[in-house]
Amino acid sequence: MPDQVKQFIISLTAIREAHSVAFSEKVRKARTDKIDAALADKSLDALSVIRNLIVHKGGIADSNYVKDAKNAPAAPQLKENEVLHLDGEKCRNLILPVVKLCVCLVEAVDSWLSVTRRK
Repeated sequence: MPDQVKQFIISLTAIREAHSVAFSEKVRKARTDKIDAALADKSLDALSVIRNLIVHKGGIADSNYVKDAKNAPAAPQLKENEVLHLDGEKCRNLILPVVKLCVCLVEAVDSWLSVTRRK
C-alpha cells in the first residue's frame, strides 16, 4: 500500500491514542476520566469491526472479524465465511449507544477545556 494511502487510514486505536495525548492529565493537570471512559467504550469497537467487515470484506466474516468481534460484545458473533445480516433494529442497537457516547465525549471534552482554559 502506498505511503500516501497509509497516512489516511486511521484506526480506532490511533484515534484513542491521539485523544489520550491531546487531553492528557499530565499536560494540563485536569481529570480525563470521562474522556477516557467514553473512548474505551466497547460500543465503538462493535461499530468499528462491523464497519471494517462491510467495507473490506463485503460483509463476509473472516478470521480477523471473528477475533475482533470477541472483544466487541455488541457486534454480531459470526463464524468465518458467515454473512453479516443487518436490519433496522440491529443497526439502531449498534448506533444508538455510540451516539450517546459521542454526546458524553463532547461534554467531557468541553468540561476539560473549561478547566484547562488559560486566561
